[in-house]
Amino acid sequence: MVRIQTATSADAKVHSSAETLMPVETWNSPLTGHMPIHFGDGAVDLLPGLLQELSPDKIFVVSDPHVFDLYGAFLIQLLSGRFAPEVVLIPEGENEKKLSNLELLCKELFDRGATKSSVVVNFGGGVVLNVGGLAASLVYRGIRFVHVPTTLMSQSDVIVSNKQGVNFANGKNRLGLFGTPTAAFVDPRFYATETPRQLRAALVEYCKNAILLGGAHFENAQRFFEEGSPLSAGKLR
Repeated sequence: MVRIQTATSADAKVHSSAETLMPVETWNSPLTGHMPIHFGDGAVDLLPGLLQELSPDKIFVVSDPHVFDLYGAFLIQLLSGRFAPEVVLIPEGENEKKLSNLELLCKELFDRGATKSSVVVNFGGGVVLNVGGLAASLVYRGIRFVHVPTTLMSQSDVIVSNKQGVNFANGKNRLGLFGTPTAAFVDPRFYATETPRQLRAALVEYCKNAILLGGAHFENAQRFFEEGSPLSAGKLR
């Protein structure tokens, strides 16, 4: 079931320390569309500026209850100075990455007045990014969307693949397409609430992508794992 929300619900704040800040950098994906990926502490702070450049008639934030409880207040406060975003919450969990939730999300976007000039901001982990990205790619045969991944797994996998999809007929990601976000904002402050197990799983995914991309990406991954604990706060930033 899809929930519509316009009020903020989170008390958690996104903190960063001046001693651990990694300057925000931008990397253009080598895949179709050459999507700019902004990464580093404070990367998400660049989101309002991009949205202002896009001049949308409406902004829809797609998230799930868990992420929005943690960080929703922060995101809405960040955007509310210039925009009045509408929040659509979809159920969390891999089992909810299904066609019925995709259909409900698309319907809510239409019911809420989405047009070809609207922008969808997908704010959450892989399920939110996959379902929200596919919905935005289908509505009016594609409207603009932005990925703001809040887990290390989604930061190291979803945003570098441009794959948007849902599970179907007892198979993972059987329905979907390649859709390129306008941009992605990778801010390591969000995964401060993740468990060590979740972080380790994400690092394995990072290894896979480094092997597939090769070149400098593989070399950077080698250095990352050779120099100290990969789970240390300094390394993850």
